[in-house]
Amino acid sequence: MKGILKGMRMDQDELAKKTLTEVIRSNAKQPSNKDNPSNPTSLLDQWYALKLLDKLQSQYEKGDNLGLMRAVQVCARHRLIMPQWAAQQLIHGIDKILSFESKDWNDVLGSPFPKNTQLAANKKKEFMKFAVFQEAKNMLENDPTQPIDSGFYEKAGEKIGIGKTLSEEYCHDVEVITGGTLSQYKKILLAIARGNDLPKITITFY
Repeated sequence: MKGILKGMRMDQDELAKKTLTEVIRSNAKQPSNKDNPSNPTSLLDQWYALKLLDKLQSQYEKGDNLGLMRAVQVCARHRLIMPQWAAQQLIHGIDKILSFESKDWNDVLGSPFPKNTQLAANKKKEFMKFAVFQEAKNMLENDPTQPIDSGFYEKAGEKIGIGKTLSEEYCHDVEVITGGTLSQYKKILLAIARGNDLPKITITFY
């Protein structure tokens, strides 16, 4: 995944090897982030995106066709070079269309959803997932010292109208989708609160 990232002489492989603390410090040095903290092309957002791409590859290899589409979306949103596994699958599928071997995108790239998937029900479920995850984030921002335990998930789920088990499950699902965990977010908030010389940040990737 070689390629120079915008504003920094750093390729994607180099960025992926950095620790979270190193990325936060480097991210603060980018002039564009001072004017626009919610920047999907910031080093921090790109770092999280690279971590997510690894997970999406694993999901795709296990049969989740949405993994490929999500990888394309992540690369486009965060201006990253597409990983080889995703590029190869896209090229293979597009070649079949252009060579008239197939006229169906589902045939060459795979159906995005299993048969008989209820779109309306899944749309509502997806909304609930991100709603409870956002509530959990808000709770950590108000008090980053609190433990992320069953009581935490129960409280986060109350405002959304779901129980602690479903709340925890939904938060975990969003962590898998985004590549950013609540534990990581808590770690960042605690570091900032304790004055560990880390700049205040905004993570749009969550």
